[in-house]
Amino acid sequence: MLWILYLLTTRITALSITKQSQSSKPVNLCIHCKHIRRGLYDTKYAKCGKFPEIKEEDDSCIDGRKPIQTTDYAYCVHARKDESRCGLKGKQFEPM
Repeated sequence: MLWILYLLTTRITALSITKQSQSSKPVNLCIHCKHIRRGLYDTKYAKCGKFPEIKEEDDSCIDGRKPIQTTDYAYCVHARKDESRCGLKGKQFEPM
């Protein structure tokens, strides 16, 4: 009797694990993308190299120097929230 109960429970567990693995699709995580620019201390502050933001600093009226162009990048969390960039599905994801 115990043998039959053991077989039934292991078979049900194996079926549920198989169904879960088939239904779950792989998630495109930023930490596995080649465009990630990791933060100094944590991946929480990682930026996405796919979306550069060119900024021009104009201090010419203060010190007379020419404007300087700098490149900054969007935080990964903002790129994933914005559907025109990566969005929740990670549309621009490229594996390392």
